[in-house]
Amino acid sequence: MPVQITAPQTASKLVVDTVDQPEVPSGIEPGEIRVPQDGEEPRSLLANKDSPLPSDESSDLNTQPSERSNKGGRPPAADWEALKDALVEEIKTQGYPDRQNLPGWRGTKDVADWIVETFPKEVKRVSRRTIEHNVRRIIRELKAASAKPVSR
Repeated sequence: MPVQITAPQTASKLVVDTVDQPEVPSGIEPGEIRVPQDGEEPRSLLANKDSPLPSDESSDLNTQPSERSNKGGRPPAADWEALKDALVEEIKTQGYPDRQNLPGWRGTKDVADWIVETFPKEVKRVSRRTIEHNVRRIIRELKAASAKPVSR
């Protein structure tokens, strides 16, 4: 079945080529758009009445979590909010990790070591890289929350 394809040209010239394509099994020609007639219900492109998949209209809004959107995936292996609270208390006594501090509280590695030693059961199944990533995130959040806004 020949189909017309428009090739990009300058505004003064327009070239139309004909290309043979196999017939579409749905009965709808490529490039054809079916517009519903008066009183006719529009058809979904993905699902029809006989489709085993539910349509968007049948989704229940009450099943969605209200606080956070459920992005799917595996749940966190550790309670990072509880670890954040413990880290806040430790920062109150030792301050933020800094290169100028005594050895043992100078950087992310030291804070991760402290978490592993203090909460071995909570982080038993968590990789070291994940612990350090979350430590960096938590410290960044705490510093941002404690920073005073600049007035102009």
